[in-house]
Amino acid sequence: MRSFAARHLFRDCALAVALLLLLLAAAAAGSGVTGSRTRQLRHNSRRALAAAAQQGGNTNSRPQVELAVFGDSLSDTGNTFRAAGVPQADLYYQGRYSNGPVWIDYLSAAVANTTQLTVRNYAYGGATACGGAGAPSATYPFIRDLPAQTAAFLNLSSSAAAAQGGGAGGGGGGGARRRLVPMNWIGNEDVRVGAGGVADEKILVQAAIRAGTDIDQRAVTTLAIAVTGCRIAWAQRLLGGAGEAAWGGGQRGPDRVLVLLPLMRLDLLPEAPDPLKPRVREIVAVLNAVLKGSAAALQQDLAAAATPDDDGGGSRGARLLVLPEATEPLVLSVRPPFNSSGPCFNQPLDALQPVPAAELRPCPNPNDHAFYDQLHPSTRVHEALALREVLPALRQAGLLDKLGVGRPPP
Repeated sequence: MRSFAARHLFRDCALAVALLLLLLAAAAAGSGVTGSRTRQLRHNSRRALAAAAQQGGNTNSRPQVELAVFGDSLSDTGNTFRAAGVPQADLYYQGRYSNGPVWIDYLSAAVANTTQLTVRNYAYGGATACGGAGAPSATYPFIRDLPAQTAAFLNLSSSAAAAQGGGAGGGGGGGARRRLVPMNWIGNEDVRVGAGGVADEKILVQAAIRAGTDIDQRAVTTLAIAVTGCRIAWAQRLLGGAGEAAWGGGQRGPDRVLVLLPLMRLDLLPEAPDPLKPRVREIVAVLNAVLKGSAAALQQDLAAAATPDDDGGGSRGARLLVLPEATEPLVLSVRPPFNSSGPCFNQPLDALQPVPAAELRPCPNPNDHAFYDQLHPSTRVHEALALREVLPALRQAGLLDKLGVGRPPP
């Protein structure tokens, strides 16, 4: 534990650095630095002052939270890029399927001053909830669908627990204990390509778009059952005996909370033709309703599960938090408003294969578009999702601190 003098020395050094940054910003403003550069220096100075104020206290007093993210291209922060070099760097931002940071980046930055946050991201572009013959992973084996993502998470958790000689929780000094928050946002690709056991019917969204036909109700029912079943199976694996190592010994019962994000409004995608948009909206609503009902049913089962003293009983009373679907209100809430609901450019290969940059010309003003390409939201939509939807929900549920909001990435 640091001595009183050492803590004050650390604080004074941090404040000195912040003051130096302020002086540099003032000097830059007086020597003809451009307006945008000056604003950036001031922005960095404010960030430094906020960080110095936080560092003046005991950083170990901040709660420790570990987010385990499971999903597709909407959550991928570089897994697919590291595996296959896509989405390509000359078109997309640092391995993200967007023109800038994605929602998990904004969420991490927002709580950086108040929470010791660790993100373990297992999301892959093109991933589906169920996998199978109709999934992109059948063509692109570098993609990990939800079952493979779950297995990777459980294997890593078991290895970490074995290395620590027991529970995987804890760490951080001063008796601090970390809270695990698994987050699941997947299933959008299943609807598009017809994964989940209904691919052979070839009557789902992507096939209907190409054929210009309607979508059969039988496929919708089958799809809703399959995709929801795969997402609920994910929750059951994490809450069952195989997931005990991930939670550690101190996080039990109602302290175990799994967060599920609903399918996004796929009818808003530029890919969806106008005649099919109402039908696609209905499909998404059906799947989200089935997800909400199935999560509630599982939570009831968990409330009546074995007592905590029995094998696997650590998940008795565990909770499943299903966030509301809010894609359209979030898009409409962004200020300044978007000038276009169309894409900045069209990616002919769904960003799962590289395309010569000379063949694609992204628009010069991507932040004026709600969607960067025909499938993926622009970074401003991700920012709104993180700061206006996900972060408030996590705080209200007691999963993140309720202190001051930090700043988004510069």
